[in-house]
Amino acid sequence: MSETLHDKLLTFLSGEFARKGGQQCVRVDLLYSQPQCREEELCRWVREQDPELFENLSRLEKLIGDIIEKAEAHTDTFGQGRHRYVVRTHQHLHGRMTQAFVMSPAAGLDGALVPAGQPASSGPVELLSQNNQALMRGWQSMFQNSFGTLANITEGLRSDNAKLVTENIELRRKLEEAESTRLEREYSIFERTEQAKQRSQGFNALMQVGTVVAAKLTGGSGPVGPAPLVMLLGKFGDSLRRDQVDRLMTILDGMQKMMFMEIMNLVAQEAQEAQAAQAQAEQQMPPNGAGTTPPPNGAPHP
Repeated sequence: MSETLHDKLLTFLSGEFARKGGQQCVRVDLLYSQPQCREEELCRWVREQDPELFENLSRLEKLIGDIIEKAEAHTDTFGQGRHRYVVRTHQHLHGRMTQAFVMSPAAGLDGALVPAGQPASSGPVELLSQNNQALMRGWQSMFQNSFGTLANITEGLRSDNAKLVTENIELRRKLEEAESTRLEREYSIFERTEQAKQRSQGFNALMQVGTVVAAKLTGGSGPVGPAPLVMLLGKFGDSLRRDQVDRLMTILDGMQKMMFMEIMNLVAQEAQEAQAAQAQAEQQMPPNGAGTTPPPNGAPHP
């Protein structure tokens, strides 16, 4: 490390840190500033983050050592040439002060760096050592970039895999819910089918009973009209109030409700048919005195 460079930075930063008021130093930047190239910021020190660094002059030596160390490390990434660096201070009222210095990678047998202006040893061995070090730095930079890219790709794949696992779990849950819903729906359809079969069987049995009852109700001779049982059942059905029918429907089960409704329907139908037959018979009867047989022996009608 050059004592001249150290003294130059110590003088510059001591004066900057001693400023007060609006010229108080609030930030220090280390920039890589090659001629005709855009400046590249290597590091910065901010008062808000480390106020003791700007107020305690005992830490100034450490700051200068960090600046020179970072500049040497950056210079070490190049093979040859002179590299210019700038230490820039920012004041409270946006003023700026700069101090520039130049460093060159000149590796001796021990591989140490020397600042610009200091003569470096020369010779085939030193030149070969420089080339080897430059090659090693190139390979190191390439491997770091390659492994960094691979690490980013791996992290992206890991994130995508986690998302896919989460989506797979969600899809499995939805599939299980759909399967459960399908089984419940199939069971409900099966129950309805069984209920329909039971109702069909009950209706068939009711039709058989109704056929027998209707045959008994409509059989025999006598005047045309509804049978007494049909009339009685019809009047019973007409006498039921709405609340009584609702209560009766709550007491009876499904088969009994169907049988009750069919009986009421058969009774109403039988009563209507009996009334129609009676009305037709009355229409076919002859009027009074018409078609009567004359008395024998020419006797007058009574």
